[in-house]
Amino acid sequence: MPSRLIIREIAETFVVVMLVFLALQITVRTYQVEGSSMAPTMDHTDYVLVNKIVYTKFQKNVLSNFLPFVDMASKEVMFPFHTPQRGEIVIFKYPQDETREFVKRVVGVPGDLVEIKKGYVYVNSERITEEYVSYRDNGSTRKYKVGSYSYFVLGDNRISSNDSRDWGVVPAENIVGKPWFTLWSSRNNENG
Repeated sequence: MPSRLIIREIAETFVVVMLVFLALQITVRTYQVEGSSMAPTMDHTDYVLVNKIVYTKFQKNVLSNFLPFVDMASKEVMFPFHTPQRGEIVIFKYPQDETREFVKRVVGVPGDLVEIKKGYVYVNSERITEEYVSYRDNGSTRKYKVGSYSYFVLGDNRISSNDSRDWGVVPAENIVGKPWFTLWSSRNNENG
């Protein structure tokens, strides 16, 4: 009889551990920053914990398989919790090579008109305040109209950033998550 209780305890513990493991796999993950494009906000080799659930999304054409009243041909992306907002940092699949992931800051959301003049960003013809920018280049760009389900992203270190100025907007379906907090930073290691 006691061996049956031990087996039951082991089985229950295993189920709980598996449920916690699955919950963590669905909701969070780690990401290592590569390069200096987000300095000083994030440094090269920093490890951050990424909240994947905040930008959970569904494409309507996929939902139509389960919900017959949803328009099947729609490419619309729905964010049930909240969409990426201007000023937020996001992890996303690089649009030109989805096997790679980048981290950048959202400066333009769907419907925005983004332009850079002498290093300053203008959204809908108004200059935005960017206290997080460490190194501003003096470049200017053409005007970018941010389409539906797309985001215009820039690195905080503009001199050293490969971003929407180079390859365009990030489609909503490429958004992976939002950095939650830094697990390990090379900056802390240097001071210790």
